Formats: sequence, C-alpha cells, structure tokens
Amino acid sequence: MSINGNSVSWDAQVSTDAGPGFPDFFSSHFADVTSIVRPIVNAAAAGTLSLTIGEGSSSDRIDGSSLVVVFDDPSQTNVSTVVLLFGGQATTGDTSALTLAEPFDSATQDIELSLAIGFSLQAGGQFSLIDVNGQRLTSSAGDFDDGALANGALYTVGGLGDDPANPPDPNATDFDDDELYTLNPLIGTGDTAIEIFSQNPSNDDIIHLATFIISGTAAIVGEGILLTPLNATNPVNTDHTVTASVQDDSGDPIANREVTFEVISGPNAGLTGTDDTNASGEATFTFTSAVAGIDVVVASFVNSEGATITSNEARKTWTDGDGDSDGDGIPDSEDNCPFTSNPNQEDADGDGVGDVCDNCPDTPNPNQADTDGDGTGDACEMMGDDTPPVCGAIVPEFDGPGGALSAVETSASDPESGIASVAFTSLVNLDGFV
Repeated sequence: MSINGNSVSWDAQVSTDAGPGFPDFFSSHFADVTSIVRPIVNAAAAGTLSLTIGEGSSSDRIDGSSLVVVFDDPSQTNVSTVVLLFGGQATTGDTSALTLAEPFDSATQDIELSLAIGFSLQAGGQFSLIDVNGQRLTSSAGDFDDGALANGALYTVGGLGDDPANPPDPNATDFDDDELYTLNPLIGTGDTAIEIFSQNPSNDDIIHLATFIISGTAAIVGEGILLTPLNATNPVNTDHTVTASVQDDSGDPIANREVTFEVISGPNAGLTGTDDTNASGEATFTFTSAVAGIDVVVASFVNSEGATITSNEARKTWTDGDGDSDGDGIPDSEDNCPFTSNPNQEDADGDGVGDVCDNCPDTPNPNQADTDGDGTGDACEMMGDDTPPVCGAIVPEFDGPGGALSAVETSASDPESGIASVAFTSLVNLDGFV
C-alpha cells in the first residue's frame, strides 16, 4: 500500500479466525506513517485534507484502511489522551480495560470511541455489539458506511464527518450508526476503571482498530502506566511526590515491577529515580527544587513483552512565593479562594472572594462577616432564618426637611426576635425619614 505515492512498510500484522472452519481468514496490518504524513499535513492549509491511498493489485482483497492523525497543539491547556488499540477481534469477543488518571467528571471530561471494521455488512444477522461497564452501547456497529457493497470495499470507520450520537435503542441491530460513539452516558461520576467489550456474534466482521479520544485527563488501556498528579504547584524548597500506577491487560495492578522516573525538562531536567511497585501497582518519586520553574516528569517500566512503556507527562510548577494550597493551579497570593479549588476564579459579586467560598456570592461582602456563624454572611442574611441576627444599640440618622428638628423618643432591639424599632417626634409639620 502507499500514501500519496509513498510506500508503506508494515510494523505489525495479525491474523484472525472467522469462526470454525475459517482459520486465519482475516489479516490486519499496522504501520506508523508519521514520516510520510507529517510533512504533508504540516504544509497544508487549514481544513480537510485529502490523501490518496494506493492498494496495488490486491484492491479486491483489501476492504479499507484507517488513518489516525494526532495533532500537537501547544495552545491547548487541557490534558488529552488518544489511545489506539490494534489487533484482530477474537471470535468470542474482546475485553479492554480503560483506566483514567482522575475520577470521571462529565463536566470536565469527555470520552469518545471510534471503531474500524472490515469485511463489514449489516444484514442477515451480521452486526457487532459493544458493551461499556456491562451496559449495551450499540448492537449496530458495522456495515460499509465508508465503502460499498462489493468485495474489497466492505469497510467502515468512525471519523471525520461522523456523528458521535449513540443509537437511541442500543439493542437494535439495524440502526445505521457511524461507528463513532460517546461513552459519557455509560460512565458513572467518580469512575476511574472502565471496561469495554466488543463482539461480532456472526464471526463475519473484523474489528481491527479501536481509538479512544479522552479529553480532560490522562488514561491508559490495557497494560500501561499512569503518572499523577497531572498538575501541581508548590513553593521552591518543598517536597513534591508523583505516583506511577502500573496495570496489566485486564486493568489489574502489577506488583514488584521497577519504575524509572525522569524529569525530562525544566529547572531539574535530568533528575531520575527508581522505585518498585507495591501490591496496589503504585511506585512513588519525591523531589524538590531550589529554583522556580516548571518541571515535566515521566515514568516508565518494561512490560510483559519486554518493551519500555512511558507514562503521560506530569507538570510541576515551582513558585518563589507562596504555594497553591487547594491545588487549582492558582498561587495562594492570587487565589480568591486559596483553600477551595476554583481554577476559573469566578466572582459574581466582584468582592474579591470567589463564588465557591463566598458566604454571600450575590452580595458584595469582602469581609465575609457572619455574626451568628450560620454560614450565611450578614450582608445577605434573610429574615426568617432560624437564628436571629444580633441586634446592637440603635443610632438613628434623620434625613429630609424635618430631619434636623427631630428627636428620638424611644428605641429598642429584641435579640430574641431580631426586630429593632425606633419612635421619634418632629418639631415641624414636615416628613422625616429614619
């Protein structure tokens, strides 16, 4: 095969049975084509780019191909992860373990799944199904959405121009989905372990590529390593610890495995350390910095196949001044809620106190006075509260034409009811206002 006339050299090949009597019927191939695609994409104008894929003389036996391009965008501030799973689907189905570096939160994280399926037709009971955490996502994966009803064209892949909306009826086998799905509805808040099961009950289709696009956090699928926390800020000359979590193909922890840590950039570049994983599959590395700056740390281990696997990057910001007590990336001296995480620093009433820790978020009260200690600031204390406000001495002020010729007769405050009253007389026949 070729891309824009450039020959492709395969890095891996997998043969898969198509049920009893058809051993090694399917053949799937994988290649890293970065050296071919990068100069083409980088030189192109913004927008959709078309590439020519050559199949040579075997076109009638090659159903299709998927090209995955991952962009490095320095302007992005959120952590994102792309995971590619290549292989050949077992006739009994496959299970993949996806592990998130941070508990799932649909407000800040998003997970999409793309499938590439060959020899794909959706008729006569031929379909593929996907389960996420034991819940059915689709029973309609397959067909030849990106090909044609002919040998050498039975192919579909979730990608550009496809809709990630999930099938309205996950058990329907005749829905024309796009093999692009959003996993969010099937993941519980706080989950870190996600299980994905795929199967083609008729043994006719071959799922040979699954791509996970995870926005908002780092993640691994199968045997791999995660490094946390992803971001942290501390004053110089204080200790910081990163934790590497190592898992096997099933998502279970790997114990007694050596992990190597390295600061790959920043004021402490070149600093390294090692630690063996404990029973929970965790290893730690503690370091400090004498100067301000941003260190980038990675961890690595040797997997069961003898290959060195490197983790996601973890960023450590060292500051000359104070620290970041709540870990939201805002130094305490600049944080409008230094002890409650609020990276967006929202302050609706503009009083300098962030909404998440303001006892009157809609009423300016920079001093946060709360005389009765009920959690609601004095500035917005409502009558009818179970605890009445404390009433002090009444000092009335008069305004209006008769104000200067008015005299207080009586004044009183009742701490039980929280009601204050004042009576006054005016020496002239004019209105006065207290």
